Amino acid sequence: MPPVTISTPDALWASQTLRHLQPAAIQCRGLRRRIAGAPVLDGLDLVVPVGARLLVASRPPDAASLLLRILAGVARPDGGTLRLAGLELGDDLPGGWARRVAYLPPTDALPVWMSAREAIDLSARLLDYDRAERATRVERAMARASIPAAFELDRPLRRASQIERQLVALAAALVGDPEILLLDEPLRALEPRERSRILGALGERATLVVASRSPVVDEGVAREVAFIDHGRLAVHAPITELTRRGLPLTVAGLERLAAGPHGGAALAATRPAAATKAR
Repeated sequence: MPPVTISTPDALWASQTLRHLQPAAIQCRGLRRRIAGAPVLDGLDLVVPVGARLLVASRPPDAASLLLRILAGVARPDGGTLRLAGLELGDDLPGGWARRVAYLPPTDALPVWMSAREAIDLSARLLDYDRAERATRVERAMARASIPAAFELDRPLRRASQIERQLVALAAALVGDPEILLLDEPLRALEPRERSRILGALGERATLVVASRSPVVDEGVAREVAFIDHGRLAVHAPITELTRRGLPLTVAGLERLAAGPHGGAALAATRPAAATKAR
């Protein structure tokens, strides 16, 4: 029998008992990163429970995208600790981060000379699946990404529309059935309602973190929001908290929420506290 990892469907990580206890899918402690001498992340603390749908906005706007790049392992922090899906940054384990975490950048970055099928299959090859498993996963990933049946899967991507390329990039990210999906300004070529429909159909097992410069556009994707204000976590709260206080889901609205009489550190502490039970 193959070993059970947190990436397998029957893993304890996905069990209802642990989900009830809200174990942390993402843990950032004191995360720091400077760019051109200026702090963009300045001792950031963030805990995201398993199964969360989190929208991340920031001022300056680049901080949210930088956080996702660090979580994806394509950028390095200057300091602090980081754990994703039970693994610490730098862990080199069989079936490690590559199968547990997937990252979708703002641009699809697909080789335009490849076909859609080849690009998704390449993602499966990089995850070291055998031929039969790759074929199954490619078909399943295309269905989950809602790639239209009329799309010509074997034509070069240079002939595909921007919407089609973005859906192919999403399928490539989903091919490993990741536990954590990091989405930086995702699927911008799609209408907001269609984007929300596709991302909302990814299942409750996955943890979604979406970085957005226009958070109101992504309201339908997330259930909670985190606001990074000049490198530090200013708000981490349910999106309904803004509605309750009559505030818009905008950077200005999040700034007002953080500055309110019960905002700031109090709101930032509400979500991480739920995950401490699992530690």
